Amino acid sequence: MSKLGSKFSKKHISESSKKHFVQDKKPVKNSQISNVLTSITKDMKVGNLWTPLMLAARSGNIETVKELLQTKDCDLNRMNKYGRNALMLAVENNRIEIVKALMEHPDIDPNIKDKLEGRTALMLAAIRNLPKIIEVLLLSEKVDPNIRDDLEECTALMLATIFDCSDAIKVLLANQRVDTSIKGIKVDSTPFMLAIRHKKLNIIKAFLTSKRIDLNERHDLGMTALMWAVVDGNASVVAELLEVGADPNMVVNYVRDGTNAFMMAASKGQVEIVKVFLKDQNINLNAQDETGATALILATEQNLVEVVKVLLTNSNVDPNIKGGLADKTALMSAAEDNYVEIVKALLANPRVDTNIKDDLLGQTALMYAAADDNLDSLKVLLASPKVDPNAISELGITALIHAVNEDNNVKTIKVLLANPNVDPNIQSTDGSTALMMAVSNDDLDIVKVFLMHPRIDLDIKNKDGKTAFELAKSEEMKRLFVRH
Repeated sequence: MSKLGSKFSKKHISESSKKHFVQDKKPVKNSQISNVLTSITKDMKVGNLWTPLMLAARSGNIETVKELLQTKDCDLNRMNKYGRNALMLAVENNRIEIVKALMEHPDIDPNIKDKLEGRTALMLAAIRNLPKIIEVLLLSEKVDPNIRDDLEECTALMLATIFDCSDAIKVLLANQRVDTSIKGIKVDSTPFMLAIRHKKLNIIKAFLTSKRIDLNERHDLGMTALMWAVVDGNASVVAELLEVGADPNMVVNYVRDGTNAFMMAASKGQVEIVKVFLKDQNINLNAQDETGATALILATEQNLVEVVKVLLTNSNVDPNIKGGLADKTALMSAAEDNYVEIVKALLANPRVDTNIKDDLLGQTALMYAAADDNLDSLKVLLASPKVDPNAISELGITALIHAVNEDNNVKTIKVLLANPNVDPNIQSTDGSTALMMAVSNDDLDIVKVFLMHPRIDLDIKNKDGKTAFELAKSEEMKRLFVRH
């Protein structure tokens, strides 16, 4: 009895109660304890100290709790100065029998919030991962499982998710009164989406097993759980979601419309996640965003070599789709940006059409490389027997003519002319050859290179009936031809 009495200040205990507390050292029955504690309760200032019921609930003294609950003066909802009542204390200390006894009392209010964080007894059980106590609490229709706390504005299910309490979540999800669709206020996410964002695999599995969630619900940014799993780089979660039926073809409805989770993974260089997607039977591997870009094109634009290689291993990936801002294939894009390793990977794939033309001007990958002085890509393309070095665009322009038109450096012209399959005498739609264009541009250095080529034909005339020599304007240019 002296240990129990030490919890109270003597000034809050009447003289009659003190003698029971201090002087009487004989064993007493529970009913006597109840009478003593009840008289103490009456003498205590409300809301200041712990009541006997609080102490008994916290310590696990079930007999004392039952005795106190039978007294007419028992206020079982009273708070101590720390903002806890008897039910909360019993929950915090995992006193399941006491929780049962308290919940059976007609005056119990299980939805009272503590003064510290504004949390109910159910919330306290949830964040402490106490499934048995949660089961007891949810047996009562009085318990509102969807109340929000004051600190985080979260429900018990949200708090259990945040605190990684998987056992608590399983019990909560098993109760149909627990609303899984409620979103947080400070964080606009459902509990399931919170689990995804916090990468809590065990909890994610609990949600998936419950079958009480919308796999394809959108976050406020238009993102699904699958998309967030990709953003977070979580391959195992992506696999779990796809296995239970998450839609891989849903698109983000903000920023770059038309982008799906697969494209996001490809554009971020997430090789392992890309591999997971490639195994899914429901995915459209050739889906295009609003610019027409596929996952392969997006990976190419970012020079993500390993992603490109992985994508090309799947026969359902079409490498010849045109997309992006200029309607280019992946090979054209790689050639234009001089991404040599990707150019090599694409050329090695038998399904790649190396001579396909874009829809804008009818240019090939070789033309893009030549026009941009991308010598490394140019050499790789010219070395491939699949590449036609004399392909002509819609304007009748070859890669060689492109190189001249773009005022490129002499090295690019030399690389093209060094290839025995390049025809230097092809004429554009106006009858001009590459040499004629170099003369018209008064580019002496490039003209010198052409004049040294053994297969150059100086007698070709354009539609105006003029040869390259006749197009020369400067005396210096004319002298070059004379010396030749």
